[in-house]
Amino acid sequence: TAVGIAYTEGLLSLDERMAYNPDLDYEGGAGTLQFTAAPGQTFTLRELAQVMIRVSDNIAWHMLTRRLGKENLKAFMRSLGGKTVYPEDKNFSTAEDLSTYMRATLDFAQKNPELGGLLIDDLTHSIYKDGLPALLPEDVTVGHKVGALPAVANDTGIVFLPDRPYILTVMTKDVGASENPGFAAIGEISRLIYD
Repeated sequence: TAVGIAYTEGLLSLDERMAYNPDLDYEGGAGTLQFTAAPGQTFTLRELAQVMIRVSDNIAWHMLTRRLGKENLKAFMRSLGGKTVYPEDKNFSTAEDLSTYMRATLDFAQKNPELGGLLIDDLTHSIYKDGLPALLPEDVTVGHKVGALPAVANDTGIVFLPDRPYILTVMTKDVGASENPGFAAIGEISRLIYD
C-alpha cells in the first residue's frame, strides 16, 4: 500500500511529530484530544493513528489528513479499490468501500506483520464495544472502526474466527435521535452473520 511503501522507504516515520493547531485541527465529537491537547503540543504520527482508531479521535484525523494530504488519501483509497471517495468533497462512503479498505488492512497486516500488527492491535482495542462485537462471544476477537453522528451508526471490521476471519460492514441512518438504536441493530446483524 502507498502508506506502507512510504513508511518502508523512509518517507514517513511513525516517530515524526506534528504540532496541534486548533485553528486547523479542532473538531468536537469523538475523541480525547479535544479535552487534553494544548495549542502547539506535539504528537507522533503513531500516537495520532492510535487515538484516531482506538477512540475515533476527530482531531487526530484532522492532523493526519493535514500531514498526508487529502488528495493523497483520496488517491490511496481509490488505489485500494474505493469507488465512493469523498463525493462532492463530503465524508461519505459505502459498505462496499469500507469492506474493501478492511480487506486491504487484513492483507497488509498479513504481508507486513510488524507495521500491520500495530494497525490490527489498534482495531482490536477500540474503546467501542457496541456494534459488531456487542453480541458475539467474549472470546471472539473483533477489530473494528465505528463512525457515528446523530441518527447514524456505522461499523466496519474483521471478525477473527480461527482460520476463517471475515469482514463485515453495516451502515445505518435515520435510526432516531441518537446513534444507539443503529449500533444495537448492527450488533444483532453481526450476531446473525456469526451464527
